[in-house]
Amino acid sequence: MQHKPIGGPKPAAHSPVARLLAPVAARFSQAARLLAPIAARLFPRQYDAGNGAFWKAPRRAGLGLSAKLLLLTSVFVMLAEILIFLPSVANFRINWLTDRLTAARLASLAADATADHDVPVNVRQELLNTAKVRYVAIKQRDTRRLVLPPDGPIEIDRSYDLRQDLSRSWLMRLGLRMPLITDALMVLFAGGDGTIRVYGHPATPAGSTTWGPNDFVEIVLPEAPLRAAMVAFALNILALSVIISLIAAALVYVALNHLLVQPVLRLAGNMEAFGRSPENASLIIEPSSRQDEVGTLY
Repeated sequence: MQHKPIGGPKPAAHSPVARLLAPVAARFSQAARLLAPIAARLFPRQYDAGNGAFWKAPRRAGLGLSAKLLLLTSVFVMLAEILIFLPSVANFRINWLTDRLTAARLASLAADATADHDVPVNVRQELLNTAKVRYVAIKQRDTRRLVLPPDGPIEIDRSYDLRQDLSRSWLMRLGLRMPLITDALMVLFAGGDGTIRVYGHPATPAGSTTWGPNDFVEIVLPEAPLRAAMVAFALNILALSVIISLIAAALVYVALNHLLVQPVLRLAGNMEAFGRSPENASLIIEPSSRQDEVGTLY
């Protein structure tokens, strides 16, 4: 009886394709080791550090990486638009009140042009209606004059001083912008039913009478027209901000998704597929023409 020699199984002969793909498999193994830290950070639940390979994670009902990128981009752009919206509303309020001060100053000049500054009642009322104020007072050279008086007593709810001291530094003037934003928000969300008194300097062209720090035009007017104008302006700015935010978020999303997210996902998928079938020549990644950090990965 013949006995078979004792020993392990004879090693199988390598095929030509396997010998050809051996250097490629070694390259992919080296790339997988180099990408291990990045994969562990980007895909903590899909990368097995012990085996050094990806495993196919089950589909989850939550948002994917691309959807999260779009959501975060939209939120950040909206936050930037809010930072622009608040100073814009405050500036609109200041400009609107300055226009009323300028109209009141012009009305006072028309009143001063009459003989003995005696303005007829109907003319005075027409001037007040044109300026959209209740009365006009002027203070110049330490003298305050009630140029266009009201018809009767007026109850004042709030007073605002819009005079700016240009001698202050720009940093101090910037700090004074915060109360202006607060006042604008109060008018926008809680105002509209009171009477306000405003002190300030009218808009004056170059070469006209200059106003000192103690000079001012004083007006009293209802707050309802101011709030109506601010609401219309805020709605226009809000609609424009939403459109700009959507366009900017879409552009940033498309750019980041094309430059970062899709290459990383594609590289991870190819590494996972190669881990399952390293002899498949169709899984070889063609070198990329990109010259940045992502281009060095594939």
